[in-house]
Amino acid sequence: MILAIDPGRRTGWALCSPTGIESGVLNPDTKVGLQRAQELVQRADEVVIESMGYVARGARYDTIFGLARHASVFEVLARLQDKPVVWVHPNTWQKAMLHVGRRNPGRDMLKRLSMARARALVGHEVGADEADAILLSVFVATLERNGTRNRTGHPFRLPLDARTAP
Repeated sequence: MILAIDPGRRTGWALCSPTGIESGVLNPDTKVGLQRAQELVQRADEVVIESMGYVARGARYDTIFGLARHASVFEVLARLQDKPVVWVHPNTWQKAMLHVGRRNPGRDMLKRLSMARARALVGHEVGADEADAILLSVFVATLERNGTRNRTGHPFRLPLDARTAP
């Protein structure tokens, strides 16, 4: 089972298994959110985290710090349980799942595309954070199903510019 994480103020998560996708949002800054994060990692076989994309000019330090903090919660929980962790750049999964080429259509359009594609996959409305996590989980599950993932060396390696933590 793949746990995909889209860190943010509202951290999106998706558990993807052969039987379906379970998803939602949580806030790891709260006790309830942290407990939920721990439960999700326990259920997962592997954890995939969306890495930082390109930071917009003028982005607030506390926003960037919060994204990194929320992502690191899941990495620490996974590593404490000896579960593989991989970091995937947003462009990697967006090119595959949203069929966007070299031109970036802009953040708002990417969010709308992501929510529409995720809604088509799960059959109900989802917010932007949850949608990105759903698509990230399906992206990795598709690579695994197609035999594109290489499990030699690191816990796993993805094509293009995916990052695997040491």
